[in-house]
Amino acid sequence: MPLALAREKGLVTPVPAPQESPRGPHLAADAESTIAGLVPALYERERVESPRLSDDGFCDSLATIALSSRLSMALVMHSKEQSRHLSQRGLDELGLSVHAAWTVAAANLQRRALTPKGLRFWTRPAVHSLPGCPGVEVRVLGSPISAWLAHPQTFSTLDGHLRRVLRCDRLTYLVPYSARVFVLRAPTAEAARLWAHTSAQVRPAHSPLISAHPLVLSNGFPQELT
Repeated sequence: MPLALAREKGLVTPVPAPQESPRGPHLAADAESTIAGLVPALYERERVESPRLSDDGFCDSLATIALSSRLSMALVMHSKEQSRHLSQRGLDELGLSVHAAWTVAAANLQRRALTPKGLRFWTRPAVHSLPGCPGVEVRVLGSPISAWLAHPQTFSTLDGHLRRVLRCDRLTYLVPYSARVFVLRAPTAEAARLWAHTSAQVRPAHSPLISAHPLVLSNGFPQELT
């Protein structure tokens, strides 16, 4: 069932144009267009910190940043042919540190969602994907919505938009896998844990778990409520 465009004024969030991406001092000439495909991805921390090799040709450990005790950010390079998880040596070829690449990736997320009127998000009642859930499901133009929780700038932007649309100052996020984010308005701790567990249990079998815990925004980062 397609996501219906919400009628709230806050659906399209006016934002200034994303800043120019930082470039390393030795960025290759042909890498300027390449980094446009760089985006962050949100992962369960154990999944990216266990012996997992990059698929960028180096077979090294992934370039990651820890976001919380259970979540990490990895960097994915998208092209027409494939998507590759990058290692530090892969970033070295682009002349970028992990943190510089993280900033580039966040700016790319915003560009992908940008329309002439602002950033484009879609919301619909969560029951369409999670029967019985009292919250909403949110998606974004151009990228998996979970990626927006993988950088403080994008997570804060998303949270601010949803607080305006939902008219609630305390939101809780459920992120069972990359393509699904559910948002609850000021739930009790018990209800938040119940729906986080339920969303994780009913996710598609082929979709790796991101979090079975409810999440809140804390200083720009996702924080688990246990």
